[in-house]
Amino acid sequence: MNTDFGMLLYICFQFMKIGLFTFGGGYGMIPIMHHEFVTKLKWLTPSQFLDAAAIGQVTPGPVAIMATFIGFKFAGVPGAVSATIGIFLPSVVVVYLAGRFYARYRRSHLMEHILPTINAAVVGLLAAAAVMLSKPAIINIATVGIGLLTFLVVIRTKISPTWLILGSGLIGWIFFR
Repeated sequence: MNTDFGMLLYICFQFMKIGLFTFGGGYGMIPIMHHEFVTKLKWLTPSQFLDAAAIGQVTPGPVAIMATFIGFKFAGVPGAVSATIGIFLPSVVVVYLAGRFYARYRRSHLMEHILPTINAAVVGLLAAAAVMLSKPAIINIATVGIGLLTFLVVIRTKISPTWLILGSGLIGWIFFR
């Protein structure tokens, strides 16, 4: 593991870049994180990235946990701290600045046109995240069935996703051990 100061700054910068240029919350970061850490830098395999996403889903702040996991995987505890700082720092600064200016400009003509287009881009990022995460997860007919069943339950009921994740894990443990 590489934990020199330059590498820790590099990890922090990578996550700051993701945090700064991502709109729509944490799930909008997933395709960007996949591109950076799986495709471009090759720090993680697609399977390891999916593991990071799964670990994140069973904790509060799933994308922050993914960042911490990726930083830890690459550079241990110092990398985890660096990645966590990097993923949060841009949001803190942007929220502070946005809070100062939002009240003044919220009813402007320009904002009325900008926000719907940003929302459309966020939907596209969420769809991309779903496709990217499904590729290494859907490995046989059973996982296709579990994925489709979970999708149907989510859109037709009010069951907490936590129960679906735990239930799917239980099914996997029973049938695939």
